[in-house]
Amino acid sequence: MARAKKYLFVVLILTFIFGTLLFINVKPNIANAETLNENEEHFINVSDNNENIETYGLYLNIRIALNGIGDGYVTTKVTNAFTLFPATVRVIVELYSSDTYQDSYTNMTLVAKNFIEDLNMGKSIEASASTNGKQQYWKGRMYYKMDSNDWKEGFTETLLYDENGIYKK
Repeated sequence: MARAKKYLFVVLILTFIFGTLLFINVKPNIANAETLNENEEHFINVSDNNENIETYGLYLNIRIALNGIGDGYVTTKVTNAFTLFPATVRVIVELYSSDTYQDSYTNMTLVAKNFIEDLNMGKSIEASASTNGKQQYWKGRMYYKMDSNDWKEGFTETLLYDENGIYKK
C-alpha cells in the first residue's frame, strides 16, 4: 500500500510539472513584445510544441531580445530559455537597421549576423553593431530549427535607438 501511495505521488508531481509547462504557454508560436527592466531590453518569446515523435525535443521556448546599453552599440540576443528533452537547436540571429521607421526587416539593412549549430538550454547567441554615432531604427530577427523540424523565424519590434545606443521612447 505504501508503495502504491509513493507511485501515485510521483505521478501527480510529474503531471503537475508538465501541466504547468503547458499552461504557461497555451498558445505556441505567438510572440508577445514586452519591456523588461530599466535597461530597456525588448524581447519576444516564441514557443514550439513538437508533435513529431521521430525527433528528440518535444518543447522549445526561445526568446529574442533587442538591447542598447549606451555604449554606442545595439545588440540582438537569442536565448534558449527551455527545451523539454534533448534537442539540437540551430539558430541564426540577424540585426537590421534603418534611418527611417520600417515595419519589415526586408526594407532595412542587415548590419550583423551570427550562427550556432546547437544552442543549449540557458545559453544565448548575439549579433551586435555600432550605431556609428547616429540615431537609427533597429530590428532583431532569428531563424531557428529544432532537430529535423522546419525552420521558423521570430522578430523583435522595430525600435529607435539614439547615437549612443540608448532606446528612445
